[in-house]
Amino acid sequence: MKKVFGTEAFGRAVQQGLELARYAEHRIHSLENWKIVTKAQMGIVTFRYEAEGYSDGDLNQLNQSLVAALIQDGTAMISSTKLRGKTVLRICPINPRTTPDDIDLTISRLQELIETVKQSLI
Repeated sequence: MKKVFGTEAFGRAVQQGLELARYAEHRIHSLENWKIVTKAQMGIVTFRYEAEGYSDGDLNQLNQSLVAALIQDGTAMISSTKLRGKTVLRICPINPRTTPDDIDLTISRLQELIETVKQSLI
């Protein structure tokens, strides 16, 4: 049996996922109306869009719609979950081919989709 992913390579891949999650956290933290819900840990960062003037229910729907729009768009695959009753987005960059540019593209595309998603909720 051929050894495909040795211990050292596996360790580097895990470390890269952790670093990219921290990078995503840093990028999201710098944006207006985005809130880090759980800091980058174990290669995952959770966050959500929160703007004034929206109910928690509307924000939950908006965040869920952002995930769906991004996936439908084909830009990236992110997921969502509920934490303390709030819908949050999850970036988990564990694919060894994921780069900081991929994180930048994902976050930029989420920013672009916000206005479209807001309009669909009105």
